[in-house]
Amino acid sequence: MTLLKIVGLLCVCGSAMAAPLAPIRIGVPGAYSGGSSPMGLSMRNGIRLATAEINRTGGLLGRPVQLVERDDGGVARGVRVAQELVNKERVVAAVGLVNTGVALAAQKTYQDAQVPVMTAVATAAILTRQFQNAPHGYNYIFRFAAADDLQAPLIVKEAVERAGYRKLAIFADNTNYGYQGVLELQKSLARYGLRPTFVGRFNLLERDMASQLGQARRAGTQAILTYAIGPELAELANTLNRLDWRVPLIGSWTLSMSNFIDNAGPNGDGARMVQTFIQEGNTPRLSRRFWPLTRAISTHGAFPHRCRRRKATTLCWCWHRPSAGPFARRPRHCPGAGKPENAGGRGDYHLQPAF
Repeated sequence: MTLLKIVGLLCVCGSAMAAPLAPIRIGVPGAYSGGSSPMGLSMRNGIRLATAEINRTGGLLGRPVQLVERDDGGVARGVRVAQELVNKERVVAAVGLVNTGVALAAQKTYQDAQVPVMTAVATAAILTRQFQNAPHGYNYIFRFAAADDLQAPLIVKEAVERAGYRKLAIFADNTNYGYQGVLELQKSLARYGLRPTFVGRFNLLERDMASQLGQARRAGTQAILTYAIGPELAELANTLNRLDWRVPLIGSWTLSMSNFIDNAGPNGDGARMVQTFIQEGNTPRLSRRFWPLTRAISTHGAFPHRCRRRKATTLCWCWHRPSAGPFARRPRHCPGAGKPENAGGRGDYHLQPAF
C-alpha cells in the first residue's frame, strides 16, 4: 500500500459527506526553493508519481486525489502555509514537511484541526511525539523516514565498531535539525564511553570552517560525524581538502543531497551516510513505478536520467554495501558514467536493494 493510500484512507472517512466525485485534497508542503530544495523537489516528484498511479487506477474509493502544493521554506512561512492548507484549501490530509524546524512549528496546526499529516522527510525524533498526550486522545502526526534516534546510533556504530575510530568530532548546523542531531550523536557516543573531541556549529550559508576544523584536527580527530544539509556539508568537504586533511565524513542521509555532490565534487568521495530504504526494492512492482519516474522527471538531484562521473546521482552512488548494514558509501568511480538512459537490466543505473 502506498504512502498516499495510507494517508487517504486515514482521512477519507471524515469526508464521506462530500460529493461522490469530489477530489480528495491532500496538502503537499515542502521546501521547493533554497538550500533544502533538492530534498523537497525529490519528495514532491515521488508524491506526484504516486498520485498519478493512484488516479490512473481509479483513485481512492472512486474519487481522484488532488494535490495542493505549497513552498513552506522558513518557520514563519511554514506555519502560514499549514494554516492556509487547513483553513482555506480545506485539505483532509497532508504529506510533506522537509525541514525539522518548520515541521515542529507547523504540525500543531494540523494536530489542532485533526488533519493527519505524514512527515515525509524531516527526521527529528520528537516530531511524532509532540502530541502523544493530546486532549482528544489522538496523535495525527506520522512519519516515513528513519528518525534521528535511529540514525545517530547507526552513524556512531559505523564509525566506532566498523571503522574502529575512537576520536570523533561532530559538525552540525545551527538549526533545529542540527541541534537534535548533536544531542542524538552525543547520546550514542556515550553508550561507547566516548565524548566528541570537538563539536563544531555553523550557520546556513557558512563559508569559513577552517578555524573550527583546525581545532578538531588539533584534538586528534580521526573522523567527522555530520548533521547538516548539502551546501554546508560541501563547504566542510572542500575546506578539508584545502587544509589537506584527509578524514572521513560519516553522517545522516543529507550527505546524499545533490547539492552536496555537485558542490563538493571529488572532495565528497568516500562520504558515508545512513539511508532509509526498501529492503527488497528490486521487485517488478517497484520497476513499474521507478522507471516511469526516471523518464518523467529530469531535474538533476530529483532522480535525473543518467549517471555522470564525479556527479553520480542517487541512482548510481547511493548503493548498499551488504556488509555495512543500512549505510551507503559514495564510491570513487561511477561504473555507469556516460551510458545512455535506457532502463534495462545491464547495470546502467545500479538500482540496488538499498535504494
